Amino acid sequence: MKILTVTAAIAATLSLAACTTSTVPGGGTPAGSGTGTGTGTGTGTGTGGGSASPTDYDTAHSAVVNRAPTMEAITGTASYAGQMAVLTPGTNPASGRVTNDDDTVIGDLEMTVDFNPGVTNPVDARASNFSGRVDGNDVTVDGELTSAHHLSNGGDPALNMVNTSTTSAPVVGDITSTSIQVAMSGRLSDASGTSGMAGDVEASLLGPVVGPAGATGSGDPAAIHGPANVTIRPDSGGVETTGGTFYVNRQ
Repeated sequence: MKILTVTAAIAATLSLAACTTSTVPGGGTPAGSGTGTGTGTGTGTGTGGGSASPTDYDTAHSAVVNRAPTMEAITGTASYAGQMAVLTPGTNPASGRVTNDDDTVIGDLEMTVDFNPGVTNPVDARASNFSGRVDGNDVTVDGELTSAHHLSNGGDPALNMVNTSTTSAPVVGDITSTSIQVAMSGRLSDASGTSGMAGDVEASLLGPVVGPAGATGSGDPAAIHGPANVTIRPDSGGVETTGGTFYVNRQ
């Protein structure tokens, strides 16, 4: 499978296809919402978007998905880094807009998360360094998506949250699960000139925190993963939506 580099494809390269069964690295679907389970302990370090291959992404993403969810309350602030992979439907009318699984873009994703209770806009996220394939052509993408841009341009603050849920279990006692959600937006354009397209892009991420949190609840929330939902508003043409997956490891 041939992939591009990041969390969201350009409006220019991202005219979405109607196909909803195609896969992206990490096992997602265009509107993927499932999350993996398991008890693996892989670290999934991955590589930067600019040099990532689909195989590299799959390996790093799987290592994170296979970690058990964090079971203790988390406090403090943590920094994360990883990648995002997004399906890019065909843009060539002659191709019948058939989505090819090879047409995926991958980019670098960074987050800083404040897990302390009551914090406003606790997730600061940035996705950049995108590249990949669209309509079978290699493309690179200029621009970045950030949570700051989304919030400063009237984005919904409810899409920037740390969510927790605590349940009691026999013998084990209280179990606290944690997840994050964050929306990013920005302007992306096809730097390679392959498609000549550009536009505004919004990406929404949602996923659980996995890995040990430490005996006091202030230890290592090791990683976060989940689906990525992307909306593209190209300079010409209608609004398109697609999706993918993401992972980040604590730094």
